[in-house]
Amino acid sequence: MGSYLATQPVQKLSSKKNGMDEAKILVLGLTFKGGFPIYVIQKIIDIVDKLKDFNMSVDVYDSWANPTEVKQEYSIEAIRAVGKN
Repeated sequence: MGSYLATQPVQKLSSKKNGMDEAKILVLGLTFKGGFPIYVIQKIIDIVDKLKDFNMSVDVYDSWANPTEVKQEYSIEAIRAVGKN
């Protein structure tokens, strides 16, 4: 499922002239909080990994996730704030 979801934007962008080279993807949300502790959703990790396999620039933001822990546990750089690029 994660692979399928990741290929959808790739297919859309590949049909554009300059799509893939300039694409930046922002993933909002990495966790859910069903109680304590906060759990990371594995499908989101799969989607991020697949998008990176296509050499896309992917930022991940989640206000609940600790970026240091995300980096250590999943080798994903989570950004601390969402800004304009």
